[in-house]
Amino acid sequence: MSQAPQDLERSDEQPKSQYVTRKDIRVFAIAMVVLAVLISPVYFVLKENSDSYRCKRNIRAISKAIELYAVENNDRLPPAYVTFDGVTPFVEKDGGVYTWANLVHPHMPTDASFRCPKATDAECFLDHDSQTGTLMPVSYGMYLPMGGAPLSSIPNPESAILITETSSLAAVGTFDPHPLKDTNGADVRDGFIVAWDSGNALSDDTVNYVTRLAYPDSKGSKFSKDGRSRHPGGNHYITVSGSAITLPPNAAKVDWDPKQRKIQGRWSVPESAYFETSP
Repeated sequence: MSQAPQDLERSDEQPKSQYVTRKDIRVFAIAMVVLAVLISPVYFVLKENSDSYRCKRNIRAISKAIELYAVENNDRLPPAYVTFDGVTPFVEKDGGVYTWANLVHPHMPTDASFRCPKATDAECFLDHDSQTGTLMPVSYGMYLPMGGAPLSSIPNPESAILITETSSLAAVGTFDPHPLKDTNGADVRDGFIVAWDSGNALSDDTVNYVTRLAYPDSKGSKFSKDGRSRHPGGNHYITVSGSAITLPPNAAKVDWDPKQRKIQGRWSVPESAYFETSP
């Protein structure tokens, strides 16, 4: 005798509903939010470390490119930038300048860049691709007196700064008390050089800090050891000998020797002529 449907007993082996309930969706959403909160600090740490690694790789590639340039040019470093009078940059109609970056560009590997991944557009200056002539953003600058200097004139190449991370025209609150001007008196994106708070021509006994280093919120010479940097632990630098170092904001301090009347240490000036223009 057959049983009526209502007489059939339910069994745990019977298939359950395949539909997702609203409660299931809420639980899933809450779980995803909690997971995102938990892993976000890890993501940002990994992102910061990745950006720092790429920037250091860039600056090492730039160092190698400068070394190759020097080999081809009687062991002289590239000029800092093209100028009319030793100070005023030559600016093209497209807003770009011609600097050391343009000169060493042919020696740069394709997997390296003249722009730090953390640099904003406002911090970069615009140079020209050596092959196409198109504009390329650059966020690294040369210490001004090194421009055009013979390598033999630099007494402390292992510690003397050559290239570092820079910012143009006080972007993100950086220290640029003497912005460079073009022939019409307009401001020029000037991150291609590191100069001094005493001016863009010569250092003297009034110098205290170098300028245009990419330390956010350093405007007004606020260079504390624990201040902000582009990367954890500080910004990246390359010495004349090619050593890569990372330094905090207080690295901007200049050590002036009153007896010898010149800068000592990492910001020392070569014994050769101050700097040369591009031919």
